[in-house]
Amino acid sequence: MNTYLIQQKIKAIANLGIKFDSAGYKFTPFDPQNPFGSEQWLATKEIHAENYQDASLKFRLELIPILDALSVLTQCSFSLIAMSYLIRRLNDNASNIFYLYVAQDRKTVGMPFWEKGQLADLELLLKVENKVALHYLRESNNSSTAKTRLAMLVFAAEAFAGQKQKTRECPDCGRKETFSTSNRELLAEIVGPEAYDRLYVKDSGALRHKLVHGSVVPDKDIVEVLGLVYEKVVLEYLPRLCGLKTVHKIVAAPRSFTSFDHGGLFVRPRQQDALELQIVEQNWNKPSVLEPLDPPAGY
Repeated sequence: MNTYLIQQKIKAIANLGIKFDSAGYKFTPFDPQNPFGSEQWLATKEIHAENYQDASLKFRLELIPILDALSVLTQCSFSLIAMSYLIRRLNDNASNIFYLYVAQDRKTVGMPFWEKGQLADLELLLKVENKVALHYLRESNNSSTAKTRLAMLVFAAEAFAGQKQKTRECPDCGRKETFSTSNRELLAEIVGPEAYDRLYVKDSGALRHKLVHGSVVPDKDIVEVLGLVYEKVVLEYLPRLCGLKTVHKIVAAPRSFTSFDHGGLFVRPRQQDALELQIVEQNWNKPSVLEPLDPPAGY
């Protein structure tokens, strides 16, 4: 078992006016020069794990409930998206080699809207009676997390599928009752059989039900099914429904307001102060500060 020190940058609207500890995490302002006005926080904790990947996963899983509570308490947004972090093994690591993940905001490359065919497709979309489904699709495009993006996509698909009437009969008295239920057959057609199984079938995960009913859903499962649903709903069903001619698959779709460059590498510090995330994030590509390394065996 190894011991790792992890430092994680956190984006928050709430200003950190006090330093505090919670569940072993130490929360401090990310910018020491602006201790009580910064909208970025730093969470630090020592984690015991077999390797740095397990340490990273454990750190994040235990941190997220604290951020959830802080978000509710302050009524502000908290996010780990596009936030840098470092993982340094404290034992058997005389050179202080550490893993560094760096994420930096960049300007999103938008898509052009200047073809006459797009104007024709716009008119076709404006004729769609199911306005709420299109609204959920825009909400999905605006989402900054995979969970919210998938949830909005699923709501859009269910809105397109609509309801149908079913009748059931009481086995005791024979009384018949008519009720509304989701049009599961059309819904399966809209999202495709693979995504439908992952979203609605218990043995395949029932991700939709877990999301809606407040159960924990692994990010890996969300990401895996998200692309399937997006392609089926936006790139296949909607063009077929409306006769759209200009909606095609594009790279990095949907393109949203949040966009960033990111990557991870192992480094050896060349300076004493190059063990703090605030320093190394700004100097990750400077050989005079950090020496890039191949991944160490057994780290």
